[in-house]
Amino acid sequence: MEQKTHTEQEKEQNNFLQKHLEISKKTKFKTSENYQSFHEKNILINKQIIALKNILNANLDKLERNHKNNLTHINQKEIKKNNIFAKKMQQINDLFQNKLADHNKIFDQEKNTFTHNKQALEEKKQMLFKEKKLMMFFFLESVPKTKEKCFLSLMKEIMQNEIRYYKDLNIWRKKYFWLKFLYNKALNIIALEKKIFVKITDMEIYNQHLICKQEKKLINHEYLQRIKMLDIELRQTDVKKHYEMIKIERQEEYDKNKLEYLFLQKNQEMQKKINNLEFQRKVLFLKHKTQHKKYLLKMQLKIEKIKITSEYYAKIIQNHKQIQRLKEDLEHLHVNQEHKIHFENMNYKQQQENLLFRMKVQQIKIENIIEKSFINQKNNLKKLISFIIHLNKANNRQNDLINIMQDKLNNYLNNNKSKVLFDTEEFEEVSSLLQFFIDQIHDKHFDSHYLLQKEIYLFKELRIQEKIDLIQVILEYYDKNISFIRDLVHNVQFKYDNPNHNFFAFFDNKIKISNNLYQSWKEQLNHWQKKKKINNDQKESQINTLRKIQNKILQKKNFYQNKLFQQIIIINQTSAKKTFLSQISNKFKVKKFWNYWWSFWNNLTLFIDQSRLEYDELTKYNRHILSKQEKNKQDLLLIHNNKISLLTNVFLDIAKDIHFSQMENIRFAVQEEDNRIKQTIEKEQQAINQQLVQMKEKITLIQENLDDTLKEIENNFVQEMKQIEEEKKLLFQDILSAFQKKSDLMVKKIKLYPIQNKIIKQNQKRKKKLFSTLTKIVKKPFYKKITLF
Repeated sequence: MEQKTHTEQEKEQNNFLQKHLEISKKTKFKTSENYQSFHEKNILINKQIIALKNILNANLDKLERNHKNNLTHINQKEIKKNNIFAKKMQQINDLFQNKLADHNKIFDQEKNTFTHNKQALEEKKQMLFKEKKLMMFFFLESVPKTKEKCFLSLMKEIMQNEIRYYKDLNIWRKKYFWLKFLYNKALNIIALEKKIFVKITDMEIYNQHLICKQEKKLINHEYLQRIKMLDIELRQTDVKKHYEMIKIERQEEYDKNKLEYLFLQKNQEMQKKINNLEFQRKVLFLKHKTQHKKYLLKMQLKIEKIKITSEYYAKIIQNHKQIQRLKEDLEHLHVNQEHKIHFENMNYKQQQENLLFRMKVQQIKIENIIEKSFINQKNNLKKLISFIIHLNKANNRQNDLINIMQDKLNNYLNNNKSKVLFDTEEFEEVSSLLQFFIDQIHDKHFDSHYLLQKEIYLFKELRIQEKIDLIQVILEYYDKNISFIRDLVHNVQFKYDNPNHNFFAFFDNKIKISNNLYQSWKEQLNHWQKKKKINNDQKESQINTLRKIQNKILQKKNFYQNKLFQQIIIINQTSAKKTFLSQISNKFKVKKFWNYWWSFWNNLTLFIDQSRLEYDELTKYNRHILSKQEKNKQDLLLIHNNKISLLTNVFLDIAKDIHFSQMENIRFAVQEEDNRIKQTIEKEQQAINQQLVQMKEKITLIQENLDDTLKEIENNFVQEMKQIEEEKKLLFQDILSAFQKKSDLMVKKIKLYPIQNKIIKQNQKRKKKLFSTLTKIVKKPFYKKITLF
């Protein structure tokens, strides 16, 4: 019965689909026919638009060619005019160059005359030197008046030649500026004419561009108006096609809705029959399912009893095996403890040997650094002492030379009181010795003093570098060993976990102690590095100070030397006069000369006396250091070996504590494992007893559950029958409600078709009015006035 009802429903559905397909084919044919008609019309209008655009482009190209020809004519005219301007400017330039060449010839004549006169005066000067009528002026030499007159006469002729030359040169420049002014004035007039012509040409080009632009607008407006008209026609065709397609689609939708409404009515009746048959099938299936459940539950009870007993007996056997394994593990645990303790003792001894070996290596490094440093210091001290001895000898030679010059000067002063001052061989001999002292001895003394200062600071740098190297060795030793200690602590942390022992806080405190030592040595290293930099800065500062002293001595020497030279000239000029006043004046001038002389002399000898005292102090200090060098070396070696030993003792103490902690952790871990195994054995025995009790309880519980389940199955059967009856009523109500809603919706749609068609027609009329308005706007003529400048 149910199968027959389903067959009738399928036939009705196939009939509905066939009619629905016929409506769709009919609509598709009308749509295709309408689309083809409008498509051919669109092609025709598009061809007309393309033809108009081609004509428009041809007219624009023609207008552009005419415009370019006009611009070419204007440019050719401009080129001819520019050539005329260029020729005029070239003529003016040639005229200026000719006049300038003539003017330059005058300049060359003046220059040749000046050069000739200058050469003649040079030849005259050389001739006067040969005849010894003119001599060069030297330091501390007297000059006769006849030679001064020759010199002044020569200088006067040279000055007159220079003045004459510069006067003629000034006249020539004024004439040159006047010629250049006239030339620039003529060029400015031509440039002004050219600027006016360029403005006129630019105005013509602008007018040509403006005319071309306006003509393009006129042509564009004419053809674009026709193209827009065709475009409006094309858009009208698209709108008409759009509304025709809407009309066809609306008719298709109306026919399909009507067909669907009829199919819905028939389908609702068929669905009622099918649902009645479905509910009858569910009632039969529920009765069969209830009987089958009761049978399965009874069979399951027997299976569960067998399964539970076998499962619990298997667990009890497994627990007995586990107890036996735990007893064997307990026996092996104490044997492993002895092996681990032996291994840790061997490892601790090896760590001690490694730390002591590293300590000896670092002590050897320290000893090598100190030995090498003290050898270098010793060599440097010996070199400094030898160099200071050499400088003292040089000072003694300078003193001998100074004593010779003083003796000669005293002899000269005692034996030449009646002669003309500064005009004797003795004075010239003293002057030459003094010049030799300044050039050959005094400057070299300063150079040696610079070298001595550099060696002194080099010695200081060696001692500072020694401190830096020793501290770096200690810090290097610390870095290597602290990494080793931290690895040991990390390994202990990784291997053992003893919650009752404050292990890591204890070792952190000890590592902090060693870290404090490290930081103090790090600060010492920074201190000596800063001292090394300060030493270098002081060396540069000392050298610069010595150079300033040397420059100051040289400046004073030049100052006193100039003053002495001036006094010699004044004294020799007034010594010929024999009047009483002139002799008194001359004595004062001589006294002033000797004051300058002794100031000059003291300026040169002051640094020698100061350096002698400094050399003596340096020699005593260096000999003192050299005498105590061996003791200082032993003290320094002892201090740094003690520092290494101190660090080693700290690290050995930490390693010892780690070793004891590891031994304690081994014993603690073994004891903990022993307790754990015994507790596990006890738990396993308890588990066996509990499993036997649970097995009995589960079998009893399963039997009780079976009785409750059978009662529940009967109750469920009654409840499900009631539920099926309720579902049947609700389903019939839902089918009726759904049919009513769909039928109401379709009736509304069918009633809305006339109203929607009326609205579509109104929209079509509005668009026709809009296109007629656009056509009127496009057909308006285009007028625009063209203004030419």
